[in-house]
Amino acid sequence: MIGSKIDRFMDKYNDNIKVKIEKYLPEKAYVFLKKGVQQKHRFFYNRHLYRSLKHILEERKSEGLFENDLDLLQKLHELFPPHRTLSYNFNAIIHRARGRFDKILKQGILLKGMDVLDIGAGHGENLFLCDEYEFDSATGVDHSAERFYSHTNRLSVSLKNRITFIEGDLLRMSLPAESYDFIISINSFEHFANPKIVIDESYKILRPNGYFYIDFGPLFRSPFGAHRYRYIGVPYIQNLFSDEIAYHFLYNKLKINPGINTYTGAEIKDRDPYIEMNKWCYQQFEQLFKQDGRWDVVRFNKECNYKYHWMTEVFDDELMEFSQKDLFVTELTVILQKKDY
Repeated sequence: MIGSKIDRFMDKYNDNIKVKIEKYLPEKAYVFLKKGVQQKHRFFYNRHLYRSLKHILEERKSEGLFENDLDLLQKLHELFPPHRTLSYNFNAIIHRARGRFDKILKQGILLKGMDVLDIGAGHGENLFLCDEYEFDSATGVDHSAERFYSHTNRLSVSLKNRITFIEGDLLRMSLPAESYDFIISINSFEHFANPKIVIDESYKILRPNGYFYIDFGPLFRSPFGAHRYRYIGVPYIQNLFSDEIAYHFLYNKLKINPGINTYTGAEIKDRDPYIEMNKWCYQQFEQLFKQDGRWDVVRFNKECNYKYHWMTEVFDDELMEFSQKDLFVTELTVILQKKDY
């Protein structure tokens, strides 16, 4: 009961609380506090959900593997409702963008006078703050301009003229070498087909001593790494059920869309229920960011979600192939600095 009340409170106020606390607390104090908050779910969790899940498994009629049990997935869907998703109205996205830039400033990185590139610019909120944080120039790249232009009516003419938005694939653009001082990428690295190629291209177009700020999640093997939380709230669906069962449930039963890749608009021909994800594990990202000698790692921060740690005990056999970091690290924040040789 206590755990459920804490969860409801955090779900309602978590975004605002995180931004304000991180802005005013010293870095070390914030990290210590955040780790404590993350650990609370090891002690306070929804025991009603736990008992309900155990009962469903005890009453289960099928003797086969969990991964092929469509009836089990249906019952879990009824037990775990879809999650509240972030608001993408103008004020909400600007609020989150300010939180990012305040975090960057606390690292001693001065944005004033920088040429800034946003990879996977989405709604464009990072670009909209170019005057406020005194960028010298602001450029955004995304496969689609639809989300960006949905907010530009809120901008002054002078601010619009300060922003360059390029619709298309970064890797096919041939942007000039060493043309940016600061590159930012938010919630995109879990989607890039090959993150290493993006790192290589970013290195090429970044000036010596320039910074690359990367923040993304949830990682694929973490509780909601399937990125289907607005439709289904079952944690670890991508780890517990086969792609065939998941595709049937998501696209045929729930009908989340007509069977298309939401980024490219192309038809899903191989019945991959998570077609927009690159499915990289934590270790792959850690190696990518930490073992490339061309960069200095200014920051490498993991955010964990232990809210459903009890499920890893219930489904111990099914989840044993995944590491603890795969199962619990949900978000990565990384700041890389290009070395000046």
